[in-house]
Amino acid sequence: MADQTGELKAQRISQIFRKALPSRVKLGEVVRSLHITPESQCLTVSLSEVLLTHHLHQREGKWSALAYGDDAAERFQDLLGGRIKEFKGVKMPFKDKTFDFVIVIDAFERVQDVEALIIECHRVLQPTGRLVAIVPNAKSWSLVRSLQSVMGVNDQRRGWVRSGYTEQQLFRELKDGFDVFRMQSFSRFFVEFIDGIRLRLIEGLGAREEDGDERVLRYYSVLHPLFWIGHQLDTLLFFTRGHYLIATAKRRAWLPRKTPILSDGRSITEAVLSRIGD
Repeated sequence: MADQTGELKAQRISQIFRKALPSRVKLGEVVRSLHITPESQCLTVSLSEVLLTHHLHQREGKWSALAYGDDAAERFQDLLGGRIKEFKGVKMPFKDKTFDFVIVIDAFERVQDVEALIIECHRVLQPTGRLVAIVPNAKSWSLVRSLQSVMGVNDQRRGWVRSGYTEQQLFRELKDGFDVFRMQSFSRFFVEFIDGIRLRLIEGLGAREEDGDERVLRYYSVLHPLFWIGHQLDTLLFFTRGHYLIATAKRRAWLPRKTPILSDGRSITEAVLSRIGD
């Protein structure tokens, strides 16, 4: 009977993920950023993206997972079992130069000491390793974030300690130990607006996606056509910046870089990125 219950839960979780378009878009962005072989050693670090982490671990490669904090470890335990280890922000439970890839999802915006997290990612990566990080794009003003806030979906409700990063800020966070060679934004207005509705509805249920709750599946089933339409409409907004950033960076020797400041107060990176944006 227990096996049947577990199998039913696994089926619902799989169904939820198939209808969870925002998570599937993130999965696609991560996969495009990686070149994994069956022998690649890969690590995911996350606080809440349980379903996304689970589906990443179904791909080729040898996977390990870190849950950041007690609550996250409990949420991940059922799906990942012995593969999940807890990380409290001091030192990752791995030897130096263990991994070819470290994928950090929903952590930079949620942890207090981002620098310590980045240092640990650098330590456990191979000398030729790659870091992939997904963060909210901290726009100076965002209509969809304002609408989500009206719905009660604000930074505090999401568990964010900061509203995200601009491209320049993310470069600065990574520059001491990594060379960022790809930075891409994704997830535009319509998908984000519908996702705000989804977050509000599921929060009202007091349920969790990773529990395979049938009520959550029903909400996703209702919202799935809206997500699909929103995704198509977002293709018309290709000229706008997305609400999330994904950065891919190559590990190099740790060397704190002092950023030269121009006469107008901007760094060279900010000036270059500003010109590219123009």
